[in-house]
Amino acid sequence: MKNTNNEKENEEVIKSNIDENKNVHMNDQNEQNKHCYNKLLIESCCHIDKDVKKSLLEIFQYKEFTDVQRIVYDNIIKEKKQNDLLIQAKTGTGKTIAYLLLSINDIIKNKILSVHTLIIVPTRELANQIYNECKLLLTYKHNINVLTLTGGIKRRDDQLNIRRIKPDIIICTVGRLLDHFESTYLFNTLFENLKMLIIDEADQLLSTGYENDIHRLLTYLPSNRRNILLSATLGYNLDEIRKKMCKSDYIYLNCVKDISKHTSDQLIQYVLFHKAIDTTIILYNLLIEHMRLNQFTYKIIVFFPTARATSFYAQFFINQLKISVYEIHRKKEMAHRQITANRFSMESVGILFTSDISSRGLNYPDITLIIQVNTPISREQYIHRVGRTARCNKKGMAIILLNEADELFYQEIKDLNIQKLNAQNYTLKNTNLSNYLSTWMSNTQLLYLAYAYYSSILRFYKTKYTHLKINDDEIIDAVNNMLLSTGLVEQPYISRNLATTLNMQNNVKLKIRKDLDDILLL
Repeated sequence: MKNTNNEKENEEVIKSNIDENKNVHMNDQNEQNKHCYNKLLIESCCHIDKDVKKSLLEIFQYKEFTDVQRIVYDNIIKEKKQNDLLIQAKTGTGKTIAYLLLSINDIIKNKILSVHTLIIVPTRELANQIYNECKLLLTYKHNINVLTLTGGIKRRDDQLNIRRIKPDIIICTVGRLLDHFESTYLFNTLFENLKMLIIDEADQLLSTGYENDIHRLLTYLPSNRRNILLSATLGYNLDEIRKKMCKSDYIYLNCVKDISKHTSDQLIQYVLFHKAIDTTIILYNLLIEHMRLNQFTYKIIVFFPTARATSFYAQFFINQLKISVYEIHRKKEMAHRQITANRFSMESVGILFTSDISSRGLNYPDITLIIQVNTPISREQYIHRVGRTARCNKKGMAIILLNEADELFYQEIKDLNIQKLNAQNYTLKNTNLSNYLSTWMSNTQLLYLAYAYYSSILRFYKTKYTHLKINDDEIIDAVNNMLLSTGLVEQPYISRNLATTLNMQNNVKLKIRKDLDDILLL
């Protein structure tokens, strides 16, 4: 994070106390750590509403605040500050409760007849999770109402819910909110007196892909609102975020004890460099080993780079390798994703295959292992993925699998104390596994999913991760070998449209068909 000399006063890290007018930088690292480990009993917090405090003690069964919650309480709530906030905190540290307390505390003091707080998040799943936490916080507070606005239901139903519930807090995704602003009559009047805008996962929502939509949304909101931005990472230019979203007297709270570390101290991280042709056998053996060593406690999330990759591998492991897994990605209906997420959360053991729809904010309890197949699109995405484990002071493990096309990504994360695993320890095949990998080509459904997976991975490498510095032939070789690792000997075709989109239409290494269904592009 780069700051100019003239702006340092407004960007200094707060660990425990804030000066009346400016942020205080704690230069003594030992002093910082001492303050970070101070405990704050919830029972003693006189600036929290008694009904909300009762929920924290009885419903959540919390006795003390986490470091993030304590920092926000001590420096903002107790001091009655109304500045814009930029908060950096690791995943699994209780930041959702921290900003919900800010909102609820302000609503109690400044109740208005329209929406008080708008919370914007990147996914429906995260919106629903925050909604559930908020409802629990409000168990004994019956005059504050909360509503979610996400895709998956009709706009008309949203309108009816708004009239019925009269929400003080709205939790929403970017797309659905923008849809209402641009299509629902007088929708903007709900926010005429908006007091607080909270953007969770700010680094994602203010980066390329969401940035234009966010700025369109801001034109519908009053400028005198209070802005609160939160994220586990702020690798996206901190100064740019501040200029676009925060007033000049904003407060930056860095709740990461060691600024050089963005992952939990309880997390053990590994990288496994391997040949693409060994992808499937290595993934299989890693899962089997972890299940064997943690028979009654294993909870595993495996991240794949695309929805099509997730879908293929989920069905492949279920049908061919006889390992039961849950499957979540954007190709599944919202209702299915929610049911699957709930089931996986409640299980004492289980394996979830997912795309990045599960990488941010979602809190699946007691995850013991994260596996990433292929490279994520950024260092920040890596951090968010591994943040699904080692939460709430519990230990966790993360393994990233990097084939010959992915290797350069390691340079972006090698400072995160990542150990190396030997691929040779995970490439052994038994007779049953060899049979599983050689007998599925007559399965029409799996074959279709494999073709879709192939197309999506080509597109991923060519368009999503362009700075790996690999050429088209290297991409094609790696992707061919990834499919070969599943036992698929014959190279899949891709559509002419996809080949043209990727500017690979003249590459002799590809097999191209004009009549191929362009659904494989998706």
